[in-house]
Amino acid sequence: MSLKIIFKDFFEGRIKLWKSFWFYGEFLYGAFILLLIQIDKYFLNNASENVNFLSIFNLNNLSFISKIILVIWTFFIVIGVWRSAENYKGNIIFIISTFIYYGYRIFSLKLLF
Repeated sequence: MSLKIIFKDFFEGRIKLWKSFWFYGEFLYGAFILLLIQIDKYFLNNASENVNFLSIFNLNNLSFISKIILVIWTFFIVIGVWRSAENYKGNIIFIISTFIYYGYRIFSLKLLF
């Protein structure tokens, strides 16, 4: 199975909710943020050399390009997990908690700017 098909299935909500939430929504999202912070720190943001703390805890120091990429990636992940939750046929509490969690994640993006 190609990567394009896997991400297409995820974005359309055809992946099971648990896999969508934990693997794509948490693991891949976290790995992407760590990668983006490191790329930003070493290639895009020269001001980060003067920072005396771990940049992993402060996303406000990201360059504007990195913030836009993070917003696009967040929307991609949230839409995929949200659609998986809509297609979920199990307990309603998992659906509602997923909607609340990812609604908060989108709402918290305003803190970047």
